[in-house]
Amino acid sequence: MYRRCLIALLSSISAFAAEKPAPTATVTPTVSATPIVATDPKRLVDQISAEEAGKAAELWSTAMEKFAARNFKMSTKLLEEYVNRYPGTPVSVDARYHLAQSHLFSKNPGAAIPMFLSVIEIRGRSELGNEARTYLGQSYLDASKFTEAYLVSDELLDQKDLGATFRAKALLIRAHAQAGLGQNLEAEKTLVTFQTIAESDPELERETANSFLVSLLLKSNRCDALPSAKALPEDQVLDQTARKGICVLEMGTLLARAAKRLGDEEISQAADTLATSMKSYQQSCANPPLAPGKLGKAKLAAAKKELSEKLKEGCRNAERLLFETFRDRENLKSVITKMQLKETRT
Repeated sequence: MYRRCLIALLSSISAFAAEKPAPTATVTPTVSATPIVATDPKRLVDQISAEEAGKAAELWSTAMEKFAARNFKMSTKLLEEYVNRYPGTPVSVDARYHLAQSHLFSKNPGAAIPMFLSVIEIRGRSELGNEARTYLGQSYLDASKFTEAYLVSDELLDQKDLGATFRAKALLIRAHAQAGLGQNLEAEKTLVTFQTIAESDPELERETANSFLVSLLLKSNRCDALPSAKALPEDQVLDQTARKGICVLEMGTLLARAAKRLGDEEISQAADTLATSMKSYQQSCANPPLAPGKLGKAKLAAAKKELSEKLKEGCRNAERLLFETFRDRENLKSVITKMQLKETRT
């Protein structure tokens, strides 16, 4: 009985072994197999993003190197590429800000304006937003959009918690805008308020130098307002044209005194203002606004010619004095060149 049971058990075990195949040997690979995650779409996107992040960082670094070196033509190109390719990166707003500055510093205020506006829209009344406002104001001034610049100064000055430095910058923008609009008295008052703040703020050294340009512009406005009418008696023509010449010489004296505190850019702007006023003076000498009175056409022409010869002598003397003043100063020789070029072109 026991033997029959043992035989039956052995038979069942054999049958079970025949139904289940024997296991195969495990082979250890000599190289790592490709991980499954490598074909995961999400993982693949992450890898591309990391690669692009590296390219973005390299582009940003190169652009800022060019910006720091004042190679604004190249920084403009690189920053435009950055803004277009990587609008969602953490430094995208900074990229727009420096792109706007690159446009402004390379004499393209029209392109700078929309960039500064976009930074302001994103940053609001933050420090970066207000910095962008001050540069926006300068961009409008450079584009001769004086009303828009004045409104920017309003945006700044309307902020109750605006710091003293930003307040001073806003006042300087306003003074320049008022001068550009011919509001000379208001501009002078605003400039005095600016100077009161700026004299105790070391952060405003550049703005203090730039305030000279506003003072020069105000002086130019007064010079260009002479003679005061299109037709004047001879004695008034002589008096007002002489005053115009003195006014232009005073502009030259202002520039000579301030030259040490001015950079090449400020001197270039001052030279433009002075050259324009000098040309206006020369035109007054060449074509004096003599009232006809009872003179006939022929006698009036002869009287104008005679008067012009008297005035031209004063004009030549004023020009000679300016050139002698600037010739001894290395950084002001460019002013002479600019004035001579303006005279040649006209």
